[in-house]
Amino acid sequence: METFNRKGKMMEERKPDANTRVPRQELLDAVSFSRKFKSGSLTVLDNVKLTIQGDGDVAIYATDLETGVVSSIESDGGCGENPVDLLIDKKKLADTLKSLKDESVVLEFFAGEEVPDVCPECGAAEFDAPPDEEVLTPSPAPEGAPNWDEKTCSKCGYVGKTKEFYPDNIPAELKVGEFFTLHPVLNVDEFPEFPEFPKDLEDVVITTAGNLRKVVGASTTDNAHFSLDVVVCNKEDGVMVATDGHRLHTVKTDIERDLTLPAGTIKTLIAGKKDDDDLIFSLPPEKTAICTDGLKKAELVELWEKHNNEKLSTNMTVAEIKTKLETIPCENAYMRTGNMKITMRLPETMFPDYKAVTSPKDLQEIVVKAGILREGMKQALVLTATTEMAVKVSFNGSIDLETVVEGDSYNRASVKIVSGGIEPPVSHNYNARYISDILGLFKDDVSLTLSVPEKQKPLFFNDNAGFEGLVMPTRTA
Repeated sequence: METFNRKGKMMEERKPDANTRVPRQELLDAVSFSRKFKSGSLTVLDNVKLTIQGDGDVAIYATDLETGVVSSIESDGGCGENPVDLLIDKKKLADTLKSLKDESVVLEFFAGEEVPDVCPECGAAEFDAPPDEEVLTPSPAPEGAPNWDEKTCSKCGYVGKTKEFYPDNIPAELKVGEFFTLHPVLNVDEFPEFPEFPKDLEDVVITTAGNLRKVVGASTTDNAHFSLDVVVCNKEDGVMVATDGHRLHTVKTDIERDLTLPAGTIKTLIAGKKDDDDLIFSLPPEKTAICTDGLKKAELVELWEKHNNEKLSTNMTVAEIKTKLETIPCENAYMRTGNMKITMRLPETMFPDYKAVTSPKDLQEIVVKAGILREGMKQALVLTATTEMAVKVSFNGSIDLETVVEGDSYNRASVKIVSGGIEPPVSHNYNARYISDILGLFKDDVSLTLSVPEKQKPLFFNDNAGFEGLVMPTRTA
């Protein structure tokens, strides 16, 4: 790699401190996924820590202080003598990889260098001056020239502009493919210490992205008395459950220990995954305290404020903040999927007694195809401006759906049922979006069993394959 100093002189060719070749798409997928984890106030988290290991394999680290993900990518060839760590802007690296079309990409890392300049007159380097004298001494500033910008060589007395004596600093570079060069801006030491993925773990929940997708949609960040931005895994019942107080979704799955997962993190993790992709959640044998190792003051403050409404005094020391953080009960969960290992902080939360409303009794049932009911909902909402409205659902020989548009105007749709019936016919009002969200989880030909209440009570949906959802009635039409 040819390098020129600022005077245009070609310097000795630089050799990469580390190099490797990796599958381009795998690297792009890892960097793109890392962009889901960010912090609005810490610039360092807009970067990934990219590690080129001694065998040429690459690891991509990202975190938002709540969740950390490491993606491992096997090398197609090439390596450095020692592992190399650097911080690279996520967006720039992702955009660079998108612009390339090759199946694999070569990464070459060149460590930064500081090249000393010499006096333009005598050729003496700064460190050639006598050790007991100032290497560069300012010339007397002439009268009326406050911005005088000259220095004097302490060896020969040459007077020149200050910039002539500055060293030529060669920045660190990551060369991506044949055409692109990225410059790490931040020191890798600024990246928060990444928690190691423990070896001694117990697999406690084994499920799929599809099952989590069916559950997590019922969670909410609009918390009141309870914290409902979670997915609760209950060992006794063998179900994952989420609710926002107006609807509730459950799915049966394999659970070895009770576990409460942060819903926001789950939504991030399953985005873009196929329904049958396996996800394995693990816990250490014992609880671990919250980890603050390697975090700087700004990171500690942000970590505290994520879990408390209390603002910390700007005069507090790092040690004092760490002491306060020790009062927060914390447990990490670990997840494996594909070539990724993910560490997430688990929430401490109160969750309502969902069992009180999940056992429908003495309800009449009808069976309907998901696609037919979904199309009926679309027709009932076609003239409305929002799905956040009540839909009147009447159960008789069919399912009649009605929404009021404006004044006396209304939409109506009738949906044919596959089997069953309701005697005598009943009508209830439900939130249209909640019903549409459930229907959106299933393919057109899936048969859904609806358990219909006689009074203003929950309407139950069951796919007869482990999913059960309920929607509470609304008070108005």
